Amino acid sequence: MKSPPMYICLCNSYTDKDIAFAVSEGGARCADSAYKVLGSDFNCGSCRDCAQCVVDDTLEGQPLQHSTGPDILPAPVLMAAE
Repeated sequence: MKSPPMYICLCNSYTDKDIAFAVSEGGARCADSAYKVLGSDFNCGSCRDCAQCVVDDTLEGQPLQHSTGPDILPAPVLMAAE
């Protein structure tokens, strides 16, 4: 099952999949160039480190790894009252 995209940059609405595409199809080799390929620059910059991690993982050929949300957490175990 494919994991849903994870938003990396809220200012530009870029997901990890967008950034990976900028690397694999657009030739980006750093977060700054990935944003240029996608048509913008960083706004607030709080996503820069995370965006660079996506770039690095894509360049290394590793699958994107992130939490897909609370549905992957194990269900709590309920104990019967004694």
